[in-house]
Amino acid sequence: MHVALFYSGKGGVGKSTLAANVAYVLSTRYQTLAMDWSGADRTLSALLAPGCPNEDGIYDVLFAPPEAGDKTKLTVCGGELPGLQIAPPGDTEAPVLKLDFYAAAQRVDLLMNALTRRYPFIVVDYPSRQIQFDPVLQALMRHVDHLILVTQPIQTSLNELKYTYDFVLRHYRPPPIISIATNMWTGEKTYEEGLKTPGGFHIKVKADPTVYALGRVPKLQYKCAECKDFRRAVEQIADGIIQAKLARRHQVAVFSPS
Repeated sequence: MHVALFYSGKGGVGKSTLAANVAYVLSTRYQTLAMDWSGADRTLSALLAPGCPNEDGIYDVLFAPPEAGDKTKLTVCGGELPGLQIAPPGDTEAPVLKLDFYAAAQRVDLLMNALTRRYPFIVVDYPSRQIQFDPVLQALMRHVDHLILVTQPIQTSLNELKYTYDFVLRHYRPPPIISIATNMWTGEKTYEEGLKTPGGFHIKVKADPTVYALGRVPKLQYKCAECKDFRRAVEQIADGIIQAKLARRHQVAVFSPS
């Protein structure tokens, strides 16, 4: 099993678009679960399984965890491809976010331990919330093998990237593999190039007006015949995730709040 989490501390950088398209490509080769943690937004679910119901989604399971011995009841919808399944966020995001780290960690452990036994690859789309204030994200990160930080070459997005990068390396032992995807890149020289990504990759996704326009509606950009640069970047990210799995053995990391 291999858990790849797409994350950005700033919204609107194309994180969910990349996560959905990469999950689609991975599912052409391996059984893949796409987990949509984006709450009311539901971008990943809308792109991959528009008709997927929201009841008994991820946050609902975390809000009412199963009793000892009971199986986790999680809604999972089939995608367009036989190897793709999608877990919607659910309706109880707000109360779950009020849990402290220790309660959140226990419930996330139950959920992720059940899922990682079933799927070779899990692609997680997490909403843009600052990691230092989000106990659910802190708990989930303990199960993440591969953190893909999505940024854009603008100062606010780069600042969030640098903070998250430093936070994860400082607080998790062992840290996940870290990769960077710079989206909507038009040739700028920015300081994310100086960040080391041991075991990971650094990919620059070229700015593509067609992809940007398609991003306004729930439609997979990977199917766009004109979006050759975007398709190539998505395939590179999928290949990078597969290669990273060879260098990482899944284990629950230790989170240090200091």
